[in-house]
Amino acid sequence: METLTEVVRSSKQIKIQGFSVTSAMSDGDALKSRWKVGGYDWEVQLFPNSIVVLHLYLRSNIVSPDSSVKVMFSARVVDPSGKLKRHQGILSVAHNFKRSGYRCYGGPLMSRSELQTSDDLVPSSGLNHHLGELLHKGTGADVTLVAAGESFAAHKAILASRSPVFMAEFFGHMKEKRSPRVEIKDMDAAILGAMLRFIYTDSVPEPEDGDDGEVAAMHTAQHLLAAADRYGIDRLKVACEDRLFDGVTVDTARGDDSGLGGAARLLVLPPESQVRRAHRCKP
Repeated sequence: METLTEVVRSSKQIKIQGFSVTSAMSDGDALKSRWKVGGYDWEVQLFPNSIVVLHLYLRSNIVSPDSSVKVMFSARVVDPSGKLKRHQGILSVAHNFKRSGYRCYGGPLMSRSELQTSDDLVPSSGLNHHLGELLHKGTGADVTLVAAGESFAAHKAILASRSPVFMAEFFGHMKEKRSPRVEIKDMDAAILGAMLRFIYTDSVPEPEDGDDGEVAAMHTAQHLLAAADRYGIDRLKVACEDRLFDGVTVDTARGDDSGLGGAARLLVLPPESQVRRAHRCKP
């Protein structure tokens, strides 16, 4: 059977900490988030003015001048309280992108006044932010992790709650149980720092703009995936798999001397990840 179309689906949750502070932004200022889907770079811009508006931009060049990328762009406000009406905070629009820089006007999501009067949406709990500050400042830390000569102050209970390996090390019968200093062998300091950041905040590093930033993000995702597999952090493994999978394009799969080393050599996943990815790629 011949397949005439290729459909790629992706979803991303965007959280705005301290939404009330955005009232100081001017009308032309936007909050931006970028990620890769289907081999293309995309950017969502959110304008938090009197009417909250979303735009979607294509930031990659399309290979053939005669081809295009058709997109169905949907967004909704996450409202765990269920206080919003069914029609509030939802938008969906289709657009045909023909070149880099094309914009899809998503339209109004909801009014700012409606968003600010929701007891559940504003203010947010800020738990991830507060835990991130706890990691950054090292307040109350009871263990120091060391990788490649760099030290990170951390908290055994938090590490153990996210990783079965740390649970065994700190609260099992392993020698690290009583040690205030643990050396993490065969891991770069930057990768350990990124893994700790995910453990505390549930967030992964965003790629920087440009091709060099995407190449660096791919390398980081590969090593971070190995670290997540080593410490049994399944959510981080899935996030890294998605980053690696979305980063595979015609150019990166070809492999060259750019420093990427070829996505075919870079994208080496653990066996269970390969099975999970195969199932997720089925039509």
